[in-house]
Order: sequence, then C-alpha cells, then structure tokens
Amino acid sequence: VWNLLESAYGITAETATLGIKLALDALEGVIKILIFVGYIVAIGFMKDIKRLFMYHGAEHKVISCYEHGEELTPENAQKYSTSHPRCGTSFMFIIMIIGILVTAMADHLFGLSTATPAALAVRLAVKLLLLPLIAGISYEILKLLAINDTIVLRILRSPGMLLQKLSTRQPDLSMLEVSITSFKNVLYMDGLMEEPPQPAAEGSEEAAPVQEKDIRETSPQQQKATSAEAL
Repeated sequence: VWNLLESAYGITAETATLGIKLALDALEGVIKILIFVGYIVAIGFMKDIKRLFMYHGAEHKVISCYEHGEELTPENAQKYSTSHPRCGTSFMFIIMIIGILVTAMADHLFGLSTATPAALAVRLAVKLLLLPLIAGISYEILKLLAINDTIVLRILRSPGMLLQKLSTRQPDLSMLEVSITSFKNVLYMDGLMEEPPQPAAEGSEEAAPVQEKDIRETSPQQQKATSAEAL
C-alpha cells in the first residue's frame, strides 16, 4: 500500500499524516473482517459444514432453554433462537475489532508504520505479543455484553449476533437430542445432576429430561457459569 501511495502521490510512511495512517488502519481492519465473513459464507456451502452449523444452532437453543429454567427436551429447546450472546463467533468478531484498535495504537506509539522489512518484522512480533491482551479484553467485553438485555447492550452486541446467522442453522429434533445429552453430561460433571444422563431408547425421539429439582436448586449464577462452559 505504501508503495502505491508513494508512486501515485509521493506519500511515504514517514511523511504521511496521522489521518492517512488511521485511514489505512481502518482499511486493513475492513479487509480482515471481509475475509473472515467471506470465509464463513464460503464454508457454509459445504454439506458437512452446514450440518456442523446446525449442531451449533442446536447448542445455542439448548443453552437458552436451560437458562430460562425449562425442562430440557428437544421440543422446548426448538422454540429458542440459534443465536446466543456468548457465542464463540461473537467472541472472534470482538477479537478482530479489539485487535485492530490495539495494533493500530501500537503502530503509532512505537513508530511501526514504516514499510521496511525490519519494521514489518517488529510489527508482526508486537502483534503476537499483544494477542493475550487482545483476547483478555475481548473476553471481558463478551461477558459484559451478555450481562443483561438492555437496549444499549443489544445494539452493541448486534453485529456479533447477526454474524451468528452465518455460522448457525436451524437444527432438527435429533440434533437437539444430541445437544441435550451432551449438556446433561456437563451438568453431571459439575455436580448439578445426581445421575449421569441416560441415552434415549432406540426409536425414541426424546432424551431423558433433566429432573426439575436439578434446575430449581441451581442458582442463576451457577446456570450461567455452566452454560458458559458448554459454549
């Protein structure tokens, strides 16, 4: 990019204004997001990935059913949305946004906007070193956006929720049954079920429901912590 700007307008990394550098950072961020979204759209046409996305949607439905205190059955779970505020897809989107902002700040603070090979190598090293910070900030933002359902938080998390429309599909009842059985195993391992889940009898479309007392005796905080583990 710098070579194109220099040949066309005589602008180099050293002579560029802050506005030009910020515009290039924004352009880089937009390109990254388009590549990410394009990748999800592209793999969504693959038969096996479509099925995977259906299981992804089933997972979200089961988590939502549990968080609302309903009996875990495929029919109950089916009525919930395939999107969830704490989804990994939203987390990846937040990581991209925070990564763009943090690395742009680092570029300008440490003068890494030059196009020399040495500067590019240092820039790559700085980005790698900043990954834990970016991931930590992004995780806290993800939790904050899911803390309640106010209109402000709904607006802020809407890009990630919309992106989940690409990474989830509507599941069938058998997929919900699989997701319920998997989630019951999480409940059992966390001590929130007295007995391990029993698989549904052959030919049956329903998994064994979670006993009501298991949900009623679980605090909202425990429910969120357990469902967060499952996500």
